[in-house]
Amino acid sequence: MKNKLHFHYDFEPRAILKAPNAAQRIAWMKQAGVETVWLDAYAYGTHLATEQELMDAKKLLEQHGFRVQVLTVPVGHGGGALLGDGGDPGIPPAWQSRINAAGQPVAFASCMRGERMLDDSRAVAQRYCELGFTEIFFDDDLRAGPWGPALQGCCCPACMRAFGQKYPQYAHLSAPEIFAAATEGDDLWNAWSDVQCDAVQSFLEQTVPDGMTPGVMIMHNGDRRHGVDIDRIKKRYPNALFRVGEGHFEDASFTHPLAGDAIAHSIRAHLCAIGSTENAFSESTVYPENALSPEHLVQKLRLEISLGLRNLFLMSGLFFLDEPYWQAIADARPELDALAECEPVELPGTPNDFIWQL
Repeated sequence: MKNKLHFHYDFEPRAILKAPNAAQRIAWMKQAGVETVWLDAYAYGTHLATEQELMDAKKLLEQHGFRVQVLTVPVGHGGGALLGDGGDPGIPPAWQSRINAAGQPVAFASCMRGERMLDDSRAVAQRYCELGFTEIFFDDDLRAGPWGPALQGCCCPACMRAFGQKYPQYAHLSAPEIFAAATEGDDLWNAWSDVQCDAVQSFLEQTVPDGMTPGVMIMHNGDRRHGVDIDRIKKRYPNALFRVGEGHFEDASFTHPLAGDAIAHSIRAHLCAIGSTENAFSESTVYPENALSPEHLVQKLRLEISLGLRNLFLMSGLFFLDEPYWQAIADARPELDALAECEPVELPGTPNDFIWQL
C-alpha cells in the first residue's frame, strides 16, 4: 500500500529483557502499530548490551512480529544526548577526539578519521552483519560539528593534512584563518565542507560491510557545512536510509510560533535531496524524558505525515516511552492513517530556506 504508515522505535535490548513490565511494553508498541524495532547496541565506543542480550532481544521481538534491526552512536555525541543530563559516557581514551578551530578537544565526540574508532566501528558493524542484521542506522553525530549555520569541522592534524593535500592552494591557512575567511558558498567554504563530507563518506565506506544497508540520521537543518552530503551518500549507497532532521523535542521549542515552519523547511530540504520518501524517516523524538507531551508528539506526527513522511521514527534516548504516549498514538492512528492518504502539502520558498533561529 503506497501511502501506508510504518512506525519505528528504538531502545536498548535490556529495556525489553530486564524491564518488569516488558510484556506491557510490547503490547503498547503493538497497539500503536510499531512494526520495526531498532536495537540501540553500541554508543561512544561501548556496547550497550552483551551479544547474547542483543540476540535474545532480537529473538523475543521477532516472536512478537516485529522486524528488528540495529542502531549505533559510532563516533560519540555532543553530551546529554542519551541521558539528558550531560552524564553521557565519554569516548574511549584510545580514540582521537574531534578538535575545534581553537585547538580544543570536543567532549564526547571522535574525529571521523580516527584509526582506532574506525577499526572498532568496522568490527562492530561486521559482527552485527554476521548476527543477521541487514540494516544499521548511525546516530546523527556522524557529522563534522554541532547544530547551527556556522561552518563546522574537525581541525586535528590528520584533518588539516587531508584538507591541505586535497586543496593545496589553502594549505598555508590555519584552522582559525579558514573559519574567519570562509563565507558561505565561496570557494574556501566549499573546499572545507568538501573535506568534511569526505570524512563522513569515508567512514561509511570503511565500516559498512557488504550486505548491510546504512542509515544516516541527519540533524535539524544538517547539510554539507556539517559534513553531510546526501547526494554523495545516495550515489554510493542507492538504498541508504535517511532520517530527516527536525529538532524541537520538548514542549517549549515545539510550541514556539516559528517551530512549525522550522521543522517543515528542514524536512522539505532533506526530502528534496533524498529524492523520495521511500527511505526517508521522521525524527519524532521526545527528549529529555517526557519533555514533549503526548499531545504535541501526535501533533508533530501530523505535521510529518502532511509533508510526505511515511516512515515515522519514534525516539526517546534511552528512556522508554510511557503509556500515555502509546495510548495517544493508538488513539490517533485512524486519523493519521487517513492523513497519509492525502497528497503532501506544498511549501512556499525554496528547499534551502532554512530557519536557523530554531
